[in-house]
Amino acid sequence: MVKSFSNAAVVSTFQKLLSSGNEVINETFEGYLRREDDALVGAEEKNREILSLVQHLFSQVREIENITKEEYAVIYAILGNTKKIKYNHDKLINYTRLKNKNLVLFSDTAAAEIEELFKGTRAIYSYLYELLLTRNPVLLRQIFRETNRYELLSFRFSIEHEERMAQGLCLAKASSVYLHLLETFEDILWHLHYMANELKSL
Repeated sequence: MVKSFSNAAVVSTFQKLLSSGNEVINETFEGYLRREDDALVGAEEKNREILSLVQHLFSQVREIENITKEEYAVIYAILGNTKKIKYNHDKLINYTRLKNKNLVLFSDTAAAEIEELFKGTRAIYSYLYELLLTRNPVLLRQIFRETNRYELLSFRFSIEHEERMAQGLCLAKASSVYLHLLETFEDILWHLHYMANELKSL
């Protein structure tokens, strides 16, 4: 059962963190689809906000008088994890920009796979936001299922991509960007799974 966390200011900042993360994914996805830099600039601005929110949350937690050692440890673990997600967002934005700048074209299959990972990651961010509001254990289990499912999908995509490469269906330049994107999504999904696991303790 997901426990409640009583400090409204901390919960509010957590919500802002998750909302900003969702917007980073959404705007990067827009930049990926439109092959334009404007959305990526917006994603970078939102990503910088995440780091500011993490620093603000560190300050908020230090000022809570009745926080337990367990809550303190969990919140610090989540914030450290969130900083890692922020840097993975940076990689996602940079690889998307590289793809757009160099006019790298994916096969229809590879393009559909990356789009699926964008959509799945965006949905998981939304589930985490709702989890923080509702503390619904059913939603927690759904997050675990979805993060595991998309991590496995990403692994399957990489195997199938190797087969396409062997058949000469993908170019080496496109392959490099595609595999970097897959790896970055896997890292983000792992961190989101970890965050959900820690949130259940608050």
